[in-house]
Amino acid sequence: MQNKYKRKFTLIELMIVLSTIVGNYITAVEITDGAIHITLGNNVNKHVLGKTASIRPAVAAVSAKVPIAWIRGYAPVPAGMAAKGENRTDLLP
Repeated sequence: MQNKYKRKFTLIELMIVLSTIVGNYITAVEITDGAIHITLGNNVNKHVLGKTASIRPAVAAVSAKVPIAWIRGYAPVPAGMAAKGENRTDLLP
Protein backbone atom coordinates (compact mmCIF):
# COMPACT_ATOMS: atom_id res chain seq x y z
CA MET A 1 0.00 0.00 0.00
CA GLN A 2 1.39 3.36 -1.01
CA ASN A 3 1.67 6.14 1.56
CA LYS A 4 -0.90 8.71 0.45
CA TYR A 5 1.11 11.52 2.06
CA LYS A 6 4.28 10.87 0.04
CA ARG A 7 4.79 13.19 -2.85
CA LYS A 8 7.60 14.66 -4.88
CA PHE A 9 8.45 18.30 -4.32
CA THR A 10 9.29 20.63 -7.16
CA LEU A 11 12.66 22.34 -7.11
CA ILE A 12 10.95 25.66 -6.37
CA GLU A 13 9.09 24.19 -3.37
CA LEU A 14 12.28 22.64 -2.03
CA MET A 15 14.21 25.90 -2.38
CA ILE A 16 11.47 27.82 -0.54
CA VAL A 17 11.54 25.32 2.33
CA LEU A 18 15.34 25.35 2.55
CA SER A 19 15.52 29.14 2.44
CA THR A 20 13.33 29.34 5.55
CA ILE A 21 15.38 26.94 7.70
CA VAL A 22 16.65 28.56 10.86
CA GLY A 23 17.53 27.05 14.19
CA ASN A 24 19.90 27.11 17.12
CA TYR A 25 22.98 26.98 14.88
CA ILE A 26 21.78 28.00 11.39
CA THR A 27 20.56 31.40 10.23
CA ALA A 28 20.27 30.68 6.50
CA VAL A 29 20.45 27.93 3.88
CA GLU A 30 20.95 28.76 0.21
CA ILE A 31 21.17 26.48 -2.81
CA THR A 32 23.05 27.82 -5.83
CA ASP A 33 24.10 25.70 -8.82
CA GLY A 34 23.57 22.54 -6.76
CA ALA A 35 25.81 23.67 -3.90
CA ILE A 36 24.26 24.04 -0.44
CA HIS A 37 25.55 27.02 1.58
CA ILE A 38 24.79 27.00 5.31
CA THR A 39 25.27 30.20 7.31
CA LEU A 40 26.05 29.60 10.97
CA GLY A 41 24.62 31.81 13.68
CA ASN A 42 22.39 32.18 16.71
CA ASN A 43 23.87 29.90 19.41
CA VAL A 44 27.11 28.90 17.68
CA ASN A 45 30.55 29.61 19.08
CA LYS A 46 31.50 33.26 18.51
CA HIS A 47 34.46 32.18 16.33
CA VAL A 48 32.15 30.74 13.65
CA LEU A 49 29.28 33.22 13.96
CA GLY A 50 28.27 34.39 10.48
CA LYS A 51 30.59 31.93 8.72
CA THR A 52 29.47 29.77 5.82
CA ALA A 53 29.91 26.05 5.24
CA SER A 54 29.36 24.73 1.71
CA ILE A 55 28.45 21.22 0.61
CA ARG A 56 28.81 20.62 -3.13
CA PRO A 57 27.74 17.70 -5.30
CA ALA A 58 30.39 15.97 -7.37
CA VAL A 59 29.45 13.89 -10.38
CA ALA A 60 31.37 11.65 -12.75
CA ALA A 61 32.06 13.23 -16.09
CA VAL A 62 31.96 9.90 -17.96
CA SER A 63 28.83 8.21 -16.59
CA ALA A 64 25.49 9.42 -15.31
CA LYS A 65 25.08 6.09 -13.48
CA VAL A 66 27.76 6.90 -10.90
CA PRO A 67 26.22 8.18 -7.64
CA ILE A 68 26.70 11.72 -6.45
CA ALA A 69 29.49 12.35 -3.95
CA TRP A 70 29.04 15.26 -1.55
CA ILE A 71 32.10 17.46 -1.00
CA ARG A 72 32.31 19.32 2.30
CA GLY A 73 34.19 22.61 2.42
CA TYR A 74 37.81 22.24 1.34
CA ALA A 75 37.72 18.43 1.00
CA PRO A 76 39.28 17.15 -2.22
CA VAL A 77 37.07 16.11 -5.12
CA PRO A 78 37.33 12.35 -5.81
CA ALA A 79 39.35 11.38 -8.88
CA GLY A 80 37.27 11.24 -12.06
CA MET A 81 34.56 13.51 -10.62
CA ALA A 82 33.79 17.20 -11.02
CA ALA A 83 32.32 19.37 -8.25
CA LYS A 84 29.34 21.55 -9.09
CA GLY A 85 28.73 25.00 -7.64
CA GLU A 86 31.00 27.36 -5.78
CA ASN A 87 32.72 26.57 -2.48
CA ARG A 88 31.81 29.55 -0.26
CA THR A 89 33.20 27.95 2.90
CA ASP A 90 34.99 30.58 4.96
CA LEU A 91 35.71 28.42 8.01
CA LEU A 92 39.31 27.50 8.63
CA PRO A 93 40.10 23.98 7.35
